[in-house]
Amino acid sequence: MKADIEAKAATLAIRLPDAGEAERADIMAWVAQNPVHAVAFARAESAWKDSERLKALGFDLPADEDSADEVIVPVETGKGISRRTVVLSSVAAIALAGLLPAIRMLGPGPESFSTQLGEVREVRLADGSVLHINTDSEVQVTFSKDRRLLRLVRGEASFDVAHDTARPFDVEAGDTVTRAVGTRFTIRRREDDVELTVTEGIVSVRDGTGQEARVAAGHGAQITPGAIAAAALDPQTIARRTAWQDRMLEFDGLTIGEAVAEFNRYRPLPIVVADPSIASLRVGGRFGVAESDKFLGALQAGFGLKVIERADGKVEILSKQ
Repeated sequence: MKADIEAKAATLAIRLPDAGEAERADIMAWVAQNPVHAVAFARAESAWKDSERLKALGFDLPADEDSADEVIVPVETGKGISRRTVVLSSVAAIALAGLLPAIRMLGPGPESFSTQLGEVREVRLADGSVLHINTDSEVQVTFSKDRRLLRLVRGEASFDVAHDTARPFDVEAGDTVTRAVGTRFTIRRREDDVELTVTEGIVSVRDGTGQEARVAAGHGAQITPGAIAAAALDPQTIARRTAWQDRMLEFDGLTIGEAVAEFNRYRPLPIVVADPSIASLRVGGRFGVAESDKFLGALQAGFGLKVIERADGKVEILSKQ
């Protein structure tokens, strides 16, 4: 299904410059139909423009002549614009869309914003939106006149979206696409799933299989391959998920194992719960992201646990027994 969408997006991107008013309207209606179409079309359109730049420099793109379709496209010459027949197969169309990361070297690419381990960063974007980036994360931003496309490469980020009905705000996290116009939401990308938290407005989210859901403020969703599990969130959960934006961590009934995992996101050397019997004990409190020493002190005072700092800098938590 994804390959079919990319192939169609590539064909439409080539036809758009020479399309009449009715056909152009049909093309844009398909693009606006869902965020997956918009992302595929943006890639194909950019790839097509960059491929023409490659041809101008004397490079040839491969084509599969066994399954080729002829497409008429406008070509700029020194004497104006002429028409030329280009042979483009469905396979080549998909390959053309996939060439984007490589051929971006020939022109300006997405603007990238990232953080180091332990760093939390705020970025104000050109449209007035504000991007909050959590520890060890990266976001790529590409704005055009009719769309705002962001890609969460890794980690976690919060998006305070400036209202602009003419330019939807799409965030890619793997195969998940979240669309908003004017709202505030947070996305955390993990190895096996994507966690969405909406604190203002409403967003639509679509996974790689085509499933779609709308998630309103006060709700969240866990997106895994083939499933979007949306649910209302209590205020404590929302506060815990968003506290990092103030460089804080909130624990309200989390286990020691879960709390340690959160601190380890900001530490160069991990804390290790060496005694499995204490990992399920539940804790509460509010700490700065760099205040793991205070957290460990609270565990010693409140639970009578033993904290050992090893020579290599790692910290172990054990029961006194």
